[in-house]
Amino acid sequence: MNICSEKIDNTYTSKRKTPHLSSILAHEIKSPLARMEFELEHLKRISSDEEVIQSINNLISDINDIEELTNDILVNSSFDVNSTQIEPQTINGNEFVNELAFNFRNSEKCKFKLSVDASLAMVSINSKSFSSVITNLVNNAIKYGDSKVLISTAINDGKFFIFVEDDGLGVPLHLQEKIFKPFFRSNNHATNNISGFGLGLSIARNIVEKHAGKLSVGNSTLGGAKFIVSLSYSNYQLLNLFE
Repeated sequence: MNICSEKIDNTYTSKRKTPHLSSILAHEIKSPLARMEFELEHLKRISSDEEVIQSINNLISDINDIEELTNDILVNSSFDVNSTQIEPQTINGNEFVNELAFNFRNSEKCKFKLSVDASLAMVSINSKSFSSVITNLVNNAIKYGDSKVLISTAINDGKFFIFVEDDGLGVPLHLQEKIFKPFFRSNNHATNNISGFGLGLSIARNIVEKHAGKLSVGNSTLGGAKFIVSLSYSNYQLLNLFE
């Protein structure tokens, strides 16, 4: 697992020198991971030892984390460092958030609350890459939250906002910029057992900034972290969809 992490680290940090990052990642990381997961699933089916099965499940979970990270890197690599072309589509930001949020409603760990704008709020985004941003923020809320996650939108001062909040430990003020640095991991013992490589938030901020937006973090009234995405917009009216 350390070898895979090292390979991802080296490939990501050398992206400015590598013109074909996507093909390299797909060939060197994704294919071997898929083979590993296939073999582990086979071993799990033929094993009757509960400890062995638990160990296999842990390995599969680690592989899924790397696959998720690789997918994020592939999305990020589509935005060349020196390119201003993001191929956006003009869509209703509220419908976009609403559709994404429904993918998480059946989470076993957290109770979700969604509060989004009911009227048109047209934003110009690359929906594929921005889906990666919101999915990353919600997955983090699930990982670090206790039992509640709130996804909401609002319009204020000429901006369309997306908020993702949780009731976890939150992010201390002195770490609220550091967590967006590549491969940053807090030394907080309470979160040491949570999987991840510390790259997702860096990628998310990069994608948001390519859309001329901002991604930041603050404190939620739920007691945990509140991630804030802001973009340009039009139109507004708030509606609570479900409790």
